[in-house]
Amino acid sequence: MFDDRTGMDMDRFRSITDILIWRATSCADDPAFTALDGRGRESKSLTFRKLSTRISAVAQYLVDKRGLRPGDHVLLMVSHGLDFVVAVHACLVLGLIAS
Repeated sequence: MFDDRTGMDMDRFRSITDILIWRATSCADDPAFTALDGRGRESKSLTFRKLSTRISAVAQYLVDKRGLRPGDHVLLMVSHGLDFVVAVHACLVLGLIAS
């Protein structure tokens, strides 16, 4: 499978985390996340660079302030939307098991 915009062979990536890291470096200013309001209009957008920065910040917090390590279980209690996306990917980066 190939990426439509870049022609990159997506089979070379092992996980969605690998894809996000690649996108944050190769397509940093492209939109990664767009939230829509109740009428279907764009209300918030985040680039791959900003998404990666937020994921890294949450991952760093989980390690430094909460002492979590790969294989630890975590319960995510966040609303759907950007905060959920960031929390899930921070867990994936760290090898945490999110519920």
